[in-house]
Amino acid sequence: MKDHIQIEELYAARALGGLDPEDAAELERAVSEHGDECPECSRLRDEYAEVGGLLAFALDPADVPDGMDDRILGRARLERRSLRMPRRVAAALAAAALLGAGVVGGYLLAPRTVPGLSDAAAYLSQPGARIASLEGTGSGRLVMAYRPGRQDAYLIGSSLSPAPEGKVYELWLIEDEQASPAAVFTPEGDLVVVPVPSDPSTADQAAVTLEQVPGAEQPTTAPIYAAPITSS
Repeated sequence: MKDHIQIEELYAARALGGLDPEDAAELERAVSEHGDECPECSRLRDEYAEVGGLLAFALDPADVPDGMDDRILGRARLERRSLRMPRRVAAALAAAALLGAGVVGGYLLAPRTVPGLSDAAAYLSQPGARIASLEGTGSGRLVMAYRPGRQDAYLIGSSLSPAPEGKVYELWLIEDEQASPAAVFTPEGDLVVVPVPSDPSTADQAAVTLEQVPGAEQPTTAPIYAAPITSS
């Protein structure tokens, strides 16, 4: 089984302008070892190619405070020997950018107002963190952050529609066509962070349905979001 953790970190850093020539050569070498037909390498390349653009629109334009340019230059002089962005930080920022401007902007402006968002950001900064982007007929964006082998994960959503009265969103982890309930939640506000006390990498797929409160033992409706899960 091919390891894509290093490749993902390097693509993330490249998306944020954090690759020096040595790292760029390392990325090219790692991708070539997997071959031109590797679907996971292609997916990572395409997804992280969008990150820079998403970050550019993460916040509305704002006036620069007086003296900021001097402070930035002063700090740059102090840190000129360590300007390279750590790969794990780049990976965390890039993964957050995949959620869209709402999540990034909300986190930067008011990180303490969304329960669990700071914990999710710290979780994403750890080695081996992966992102599954759930897609379907539901509104907004929904992704799951997980680390293979760990019994914890995070479901992070932006601009999800409120659950209809008497309903909840329910996350399912599906292995060999057998669905296991993993978490229930009701979005409130623009951002939602849902802790998931399971290891998603043991499943083949993640899916979200709308179920009657307080949730179901098995799905009773078609998924409105779904994504394949990979462990490599």
